[in-house]
Amino acid sequence: MNKPYFSFKSNNCVQFTLIKSEMSFLHMLVNKKFGNAPSRNTLKRRIRVLYKTLNLNSLEYAVTLRVRPLKQNISFIDLKNCFHDLNQKILNKGI
Repeated sequence: MNKPYFSFKSNNCVQFTLIKSEMSFLHMLVNKKFGNAPSRNTLKRRIRVLYKTLNLNSLEYAVTLRVRPLKQNISFIDLKNCFHDLNQKILNKGI
């Protein structure tokens, strides 16, 4: 398995890990401790929508993005801010 390119926690809501890989894809780790099935599915749906807004296609190589929630009841606005932080980190690192 490839080593993470970088990993960080955003607003103590979500942990992101970016890994160089041969194919781009999204990997979500949502435990049952997060909540019941509808709440986990809502989180996954929100993450998929925000993942599509990232401009990962412009990178020179494929990446795998791992997303792991660190607390329950994350609002869409908080999640959107976390993805905005991720986008800024990607732009700042120049990957």
